Amino acid sequence: MDKRGINRKLRVFLTLIACIVFILSVYSLTLVISNLTGYSLLQNSIQEFAACLSDKGVVFYIDDNCQQCEEQKKLFDNFDMNINYINCNANKYACHVDSVDFVPSFKFKEKLYKGVFSLNQIAEITGC
Repeated sequence: MDKRGINRKLRVFLTLIACIVFILSVYSLTLVISNLTGYSLLQNSIQEFAACLSDKGVVFYIDDNCQQCEEQKKLFDNFDMNINYINCNANKYACHVDSVDFVPSFKFKEKLYKGVFSLNQIAEITGC
């Protein structure tokens, strides 16, 4: 085999090793962050997180015709779990009474938080 063939195989091998190291690094970093924060994005943890939010009286406000609301709902498996939420299309009065002028929003301790929030942001705000 000539020198160019060996160099090409060596580059492919080193690229493969670099990819494996990168994947393992990302996985390890995820585990470290999960251990440091005490929060994991596993399904059971999301259900426990949803239960904590409900226990603390957190209410989400959404709308059927809202792309951002769909993004927020997907974080909670489309609110198929124990999440308190009000659909402002179906219950305009409740949203009006709660002074909701923007969706998606969520209310915690009488304060309204407007926009799409990550699970980590919601956890930080609510202490869940």
